[in-house]
Amino acid sequence: MNTKAEKLNAEKESNAERIENYRNKIASLQESIRKLVARNKEIDSELVDISDESLLALVKEAGYDSPEKFRDLIDSLRQKTKPAQYFEDISGEDFSDSEE
Repeated sequence: MNTKAEKLNAEKESNAERIENYRNKIASLQESIRKLVARNKEIDSELVDISDESLLALVKEAGYDSPEKFRDLIDSLRQKTKPAQYFEDISGEDFSDSEE
């Protein structure tokens, strides 16, 4: 066989091996990406749970410990008003409308 043809066939084989190696690396990286994305979704879920727990603790600490009081708080937040009927239950806080 022609020496130039032999060199080209050897290069072609080498390239085919490199291509296969790159494909394997890509598959491995794709799997790593899938695992990281799945873990980030788990982390997001845990962060939401922590935020929810913190918010519930704050709401309970502020005296909104019944569903009715909590509903009043949510309604007032939607209307951007203060749910004044429950503010007097919080000791040491002044929620009057007076300007400072």
